[in-house]
Amino acid sequence: MMTHPTEGRAFFLHNSAIKSFLLNLPDLRQSFQWHYKGFCDKIKVAIEKREVLRMMTIREYKRAESLEEAWQLNQKRNNRVIGGMIWLKMENINVGTAIDLSGLGLDKIEETAEGFSIGAMVPLRQIELHEGLNAYTEGAVRESVRHIVGVQLRNLATVGGSIYSRFGFSDVLTMFLALNASVELYKGGIVPLSEYAQRPYDRDILVRVIVPKEQAAFCYQSVRNSQTDFPVLTCAAAKTAGASGLPLVPGLARQCCIPCSPMPPKRRS
Repeated sequence: MMTHPTEGRAFFLHNSAIKSFLLNLPDLRQSFQWHYKGFCDKIKVAIEKREVLRMMTIREYKRAESLEEAWQLNQKRNNRVIGGMIWLKMENINVGTAIDLSGLGLDKIEETAEGFSIGAMVPLRQIELHEGLNAYTEGAVRESVRHIVGVQLRNLATVGGSIYSRFGFSDVLTMFLALNASVELYKGGIVPLSEYAQRPYDRDILVRVIVPKEQAAFCYQSVRNSQTDFPVLTCAAAKTAGASGLPLVPGLARQCCIPCSPMPPKRRS
């Protein structure tokens, strides 16, 4: 039996072979206890100084009953809108009220003849599997998210969180820029994503992402050090009737329209 140095609680070594080995070697056991105590002391100090452990604390939780209520709550500096919380939970912050949008029906993808309306709470896995969206983009949307960590994470991470964060390495942002998408903000109305990507963060509520149906063909490619790693380079292209849209730098993306011919020009001899 060994005693936890910081809490005074005991735990047992259930593996009989290890227990016997330690009991028969007092010097080794004493050394093990000394190193274990030193390790726990260092962790305790680090926690007190918040040097190692990054923790998010939430004082109150509120499941918003309307977008207006969510917006009003979000105007307070310490409050946060929560979705999949993939990145938020890694921050060392104190959240006053966590605002949950899951009861507002924003977890649906609606398709019409004009385009797609993708709610902010739609998980990445849902756009990965959506038949209409992938048929329209010829699988480009699926390709843009299928390398993001794993299925479990893609079931949690939301489209709204991915777009609102505007990370420079975002597969999702890059793909939707090429789709000529817009975002609907509760107070700010409909804004082109290319413009929204360059805006500073504010406290408006991102309601949905709007993708118009156009005469276009799409392609998405990324370069990664490993299959589920963050991308080193992301690139999405859209071939329309007269030009191609190529978001070069996600997060600081600018639309680059260049002529695109069906076949590359022949080299002169």
